[in-house]
Amino acid sequence: MRPDTTLDGLFDLVSEQAIVSAALIDMIVTERADPRAEAMAVRVTAVAATLLARTQESGTFGQHVEADDVMLSISMLAFLMARTPPQERTGTVARARAILDRSFAPPPSDGR
Repeated sequence: MRPDTTLDGLFDLVSEQAIVSAALIDMIVTERADPRAEAMAVRVTAVAATLLARTQESGTFGQHVEADDVMLSISMLAFLMARTPPQERTGTVARARAILDRSFAPPPSDGR
């Protein structure tokens, strides 16, 4: 992982590699008893946690976001992209990312 990698970059990669990402996430989710899937889940979660910490430090994501939220988002994005017709993926990923960005954003400051 490069030092300048962000969660945006990870979400972009998942979106671009929809079919492969969906298969990988499906393996991690459905084959939990398989030691290979467990090892992969640990590695992906570690990457997500590292990128989350970076993104929170930059102020892009709020402190309320947890690594499990990121993992769930990756899973949802991968499955959505894998099931969306190619000609609709650009618009669909933009809408999905906007939802994630709003959900993960820091709460608005109340001026105190």
